[in-house]
Parts: sequence; structure tokens; C-alpha cells
Amino acid sequence: MGLLVAWRGARRLGLVTAAAGLLASAVQMLVIIPAFNVNGHNAYASRVAGSPVQQFLGPLTPDTKLVTLAALLIPTAFLAVRSPVALLMVPTLIWRFISLRSFYWGTSYHYSAVLMPIVWVAFVDVLRRLNRTVLPLTASALVTVLLLGQHPFAPEQLQLLLKPDNAAHATRALLDRIPAGTTVSASNGLVPHLTGRDDVSLFGFPRNISCPEYTVVDVNGSENPLNRATKIARLKLAQTTIYRKIAEEGSVTLLHRVAEPVGVSCRLLVGSVTGQ
Repeated sequence: MGLLVAWRGARRLGLVTAAAGLLASAVQMLVIIPAFNVNGHNAYASRVAGSPVQQFLGPLTPDTKLVTLAALLIPTAFLAVRSPVALLMVPTLIWRFISLRSFYWGTSYHYSAVLMPIVWVAFVDVLRRLNRTVLPLTASALVTVLLLGQHPFAPEQLQLLLKPDNAAHATRALLDRIPAGTTVSASNGLVPHLTGRDDVSLFGFPRNISCPEYTVVDVNGSENPLNRATKIARLKLAQTTIYRKIAEEGSVTLLHRVAEPVGVSCRLLVGSVTGQ
């Protein structure tokens, strides 16, 4: 962004912005993120392809990456690439496409959300320099309508989102039984509902040193790191040792610690992924 501002004429402001951006990014990646990691390093750094050859030759293979590029640009009738603003997409696209994690490459997740505002600003930048805008705007509108049916907020999907979910209400009622300010081990989909009031760790991660007071798990949740069978086995093991089931709603089970851990590894019960 800073280099673009400098290119457009405000050289001092642009260069200061670029320097500040580089410094802030370095602090985030090398200091802040490692400080919040229990192992003291940036775990995401290992998700980039290793060799320079791979990094140079691999960004646009496989075809999934080309589909992502097309999905980003086709709503603007590919006109966004005519604006230098579109260059702001390049850093994000590079780290996504050289990553070893294939879910960064496609459009199934949220990773393009940060790019779409850039795409549309670039599109507006191009339109303001065109004499005739009816054709590109019409093309953009048609593509948007065609793609809307595949979007999560398509009318039929939106109705499902807005429809009252009795199971969700029951799960919230179960979570309300956990007192504020306690320690909880929760499966991934339930963690966000508890972090505002409890000390929460992720069920199945080897980061729990002591046994949490409560454990709450959705065995049907598709989230990592444990599969359904392992979750069920781990919950049964917990109930035969120092935990007792106090509530169950559908696929969600709530356990409470009823004894002090003596001769029992809590890392095995609720923390370790060993034996998954």
C-alpha cells in the first residue's frame, strides 16, 4: 500500500507507510505470534513450501489456484487487473499459493475475504477512467447473479441460517451450566462460546497441563484434531476416572471433574492426540 501511495505521487507518505508496514509485519510474525505460542515460535511459518524451486514453480499449480484467481476477478469482468490497486492482492495470493496446506488454495474457506475489497476498489479505479461503463457494469451484475446461487447467503441457504435451531438453543443452555471463571476443555466448535468468560483449552490438543474443571464435547462436530470415534472413547475413559457426566444434549456431552487427579494423566484424557 505504501509503495502504491508513493507511486501515485505522495512519495514521503508512501515510503513511511511502507516502512511502518514492514516493521509492523516483522513484529507480528517474529515477536507477537511466537509470544502467544506455548512453544515460542510461529507455527504457521512451516506451512510454506520448502525449496526455492518449489516456491518459484509451484504457485499456479494445481488448477485449483487458477480457479481461485478466476473467481476473484470474474465479478469485475477481469477489469480489476487494469488497476495498480490490484497489486495489493499479490502478497496474500503468494503466501496462499506457495503454502503446503491445500485448503489455502481454493475458495471453500474465508481466505479470499480480505482480497475482495481490494478487487472492488481496483474495479472502481478502472471504471472512473473509462468513457463507457454500461457494458462492464452489466457483465459484473450478470456474473454476480449467476454466482449468487452458489453462495452461502443464497436465498435457500439464508432461510436455513435464519430458521430457529432448537439444537443450538439446547447446546447454549447446556453451556450456560458451566460457571464463569472456571477451566474448561471444549471441542473446537464450542470454544468461541466460552472464551469470553472461562479459561478454555481445546479438547484433543497436547497443551493441557492440569485437568480442567469441566469438559464439553460435541462428538458429531467435524472439527480437528480428533475424529468422532476418538472423542467418544476419550469421553468414556474420562468418566471411568475423575469425571462425571452431568448433562447431555444431542451430540454434546458435559463432564464435571469430581475427583482430584491421582495417578491419572489428564493429557491422555482431554489433552493428548496420541492414539488418535
